[in-house]
Amino acid sequence: GLNRFGLLWQGYEIGGKTGTTQNYSDGWFIGITPRLVSGAWVGGDDRAIHFRGIEGQGSKMAMPIWALYMQKVFADSSLGIGKEAFPRPANLKTEINCKRFKENKHHSDSSSSQPRNGGIPEEF
Repeated sequence: GLNRFGLLWQGYEIGGKTGTTQNYSDGWFIGITPRLVSGAWVGGDDRAIHFRGIEGQGSKMAMPIWALYMQKVFADSSLGIGKEAFPRPANLKTEINCKRFKENKHHSDSSSSQPRNGGIPEEF
């Protein structure tokens, strides 16, 4: 994805979402940085226009356009959009404990009632 344009490797924090219509008539990518949300759309106003197969996906058509645009945005210091982190909530806790997750899932699979949160421990 965005790594082939060097945006993530250069230390930019970026989130994004691709989208594609069922008949490949539209593809889009919406990207978010700490100071900018923007997107690229590829398609046609005429609903009879369709792209061929997976080449019509947002990741194939729109994301490269957005990535090239963002390279220009990041290069223009007058815009004030650079390398910065998304704000982190003070009480955010990240814990990766696969063993505990598997144990909880095994327990929930053997019980007759449905566990809360789909078997994910409250700490997650």
